[in-house]
Amino acid sequence: MMIECRYDHIHLMVGDPEGAAAWFCDHLGGQIVGRVASLDRPRIDVDLGGVRLFLSPYPGEGASSSERKRGIDHIAFAVADVDRAAEVLSGRGVVILEPPSSSRPGTRTVFLQGPDNIRIELLKRG
Repeated sequence: MMIECRYDHIHLMVGDPEGAAAWFCDHLGGQIVGRVASLDRPRIDVDLGGVRLFLSPYPGEGASSSERKRGIDHIAFAVADVDRAAEVLSGRGVVILEPPSSSRPGTRTVFLQGPDNIRIELLKRG
C-alpha cells in the first residue's frame, strides 16, 4: 500500500516566536493566521505565500532527549527577482549569508539569515 502525502506545514522551533513571526511578516510578506496552544506551548501560525509556518519556542536547557529540537537546514521561497529581493532586504538590515548567485543553469538564489539563524533561500527557477 502506497501512502499518499501532501504538504501541510513547516514547524520551526525558535527562541522568540513573536519576533520570528514579525520578521516573516515584515520582511517576506507573511500574515499571522492563528495563535494556538500546541502540546501546552504557544504557537503562532504564519502563512507565507501559501506555505504554512508553525512557530513554537524551543525547549530550554535540560530538556529531555525526546523534546523537539532544531533540525532543518533551510527553507526556500520563490521570488520574481532574486537580486532585487536581496537589495531590498539588505537595505532593511537583513543579513545576506550568501549573495545572489546562479548555483546551476537557470536557477538564481540568495541565502538570508532569518530569526534564530534560520537559513532562508530565495530563488527563481528558469
